[in-house]
Amino acid sequence: MCGLPARGTAARLFAPPSRKDNRPVKKNRLDATGCRGSVAAAPRRVWALSDGVPGHEARTRGILAALRRLGPVEAQILPGALRGRWARGVMALAGPGAPWWLVAACHRMELPAGRPDLVTGAGGRTQFLAAALAARFGVPALFAGLPRHIDGHRFAAVLCPYPVPGLGNLIELELPLSDVEPETARAAGAALRARAGGPVWTLLAGGDGAGYRYEAPEWTALGRAVAEGAARAGARLCLATSRRTGAAAEAALRAGLGAAAGAAPAALWWAQGDRGPVLPLIGAADLVLVTADSASMIGEAVAAGRPVVALEPALAAPAPRHRAVLTGLAARGRLQLMPIARPALPPPQGFRPVEISPLQTLAEALARIL
Repeated sequence: MCGLPARGTAARLFAPPSRKDNRPVKKNRLDATGCRGSVAAAPRRVWALSDGVPGHEARTRGILAALRRLGPVEAQILPGALRGRWARGVMALAGPGAPWWLVAACHRMELPAGRPDLVTGAGGRTQFLAAALAARFGVPALFAGLPRHIDGHRFAAVLCPYPVPGLGNLIELELPLSDVEPETARAAGAALRARAGGPVWTLLAGGDGAGYRYEAPEWTALGRAVAEGAARAGARLCLATSRRTGAAAEAALRAGLGAAAGAAPAALWWAQGDRGPVLPLIGAADLVLVTADSASMIGEAVAAGRPVVALEPALAAPAPRHRAVLTGLAARGRLQLMPIARPALPPPQGFRPVEISPLQTLAEALARIL
């Protein structure tokens, strides 16, 4: 059988690929048995399950972007998630032999007619359905996240930015998965950078979660430090808060920023109803400062090839795997960790931003198993 990796084939995607550019990986060619041969591949039909969580949707976009480097993709983003904690327990007890009626009863899902060539899931609420659909149609499944209460070997590959002991089909990513890469970020930020007329710093503020808790004085101190640091560097400041930041934290941050808040070429204050894509703010930046709670924002900033400062509050107790992602990126020079209330700005030199798209290295890994 082709397409599925043998156990014991975990791969780490930290080394740059052999290519020095972002040319597409050679497209798969399939023969009559479905293995690589001399007949050009038809579009790969992908059912991508979504639970609606923004960070999980970013992982899905990353998988699809990497797959498109292998050949044409016909993707359908499908609602498909567990109905609740009770459903997780039921599916865990049922195991791989769960009848389809039970799978359907435990999930909210909308499935199209036809059949897929590949199923993807991202986030724990999609894992059981992704594995069940793969078994039902006899196709591989990819899962982005940490498998819980399920045998991870039911997937063709598991994609994680940290090691998972005992999981032989792990593809260990350097950073959290997204579809961001240096070229697309640069293009997205070109207009904003031109409008700024000089260097740009971008601040991305998350909020309480992932083991982090922020106090109002820390937000005020951060605003003051960032405004003063940007002024010393001759940089314009752009910023975006998130749904987790909250109105009180935004007010404290704005108080610290002072006049810099009103002078920002671009500012998205979530609690005030400001919405918009964050990629232009990242792509325009010479430096991105992001709170340590958001692995997805950190991953996008690093994937964009920008120097990144991750800001930690005093009350920090992240999960070991979250901490491992941050310390690993810091060890490789992708980011610097600083206390949110006392960041050393402008930051010292020593950044080693990514030069080759992480999607390229992922595409090469997927080409070996699909």
